Amino acid sequence: FDRFIGAITLCGALAYVGYVLVPVVGPKYVFPDRWLEASPAALSFMDDIKGMNRDCFPSLHTAWTTLFLISAWRGCRPLFWVYLPVGIGVYIATLYGGYHYIPDIIAGHLLAVFAFWAARPLREWWNRRAGFDDSKGTSAL
Repeated sequence: FDRFIGAITLCGALAYVGYVLVPVVGPKYVFPDRWLEASPAALSFMDDIKGMNRDCFPSLHTAWTTLFLISAWRGCRPLFWVYLPVGIGVYIATLYGGYHYIPDIIAGHLLAVFAFWAARPLREWWNRRAGFDDSKGTSAL
């Protein structure tokens, strides 16, 4: 659980760095005349609330979904199989909804794998720095 929470946090932080370094808008904004909207009223409402953000690369939808799948695979295989169709639906919906391009999806997957891998050593480093002893079950992260 600690590794999962650390990976989610790291993923979110690194994604926002990506949004600043690679300010991209989704295809539904770049190609509005070519985009099929499933529900124009709902999407218009969301655009009014959210605005046109430059938050495509990497896809945090994909990254967090991938983290859930990795964690379920490692911790509870039956849950993985239940969540897999939902996860695939999220991947497809980000493309179909016009929120991400394929490179955003790929970058989201890579970000998730990196964050999951880096979460444990980052936690161990943080706990040593903060003076916490993991062997006693205490943790700063």
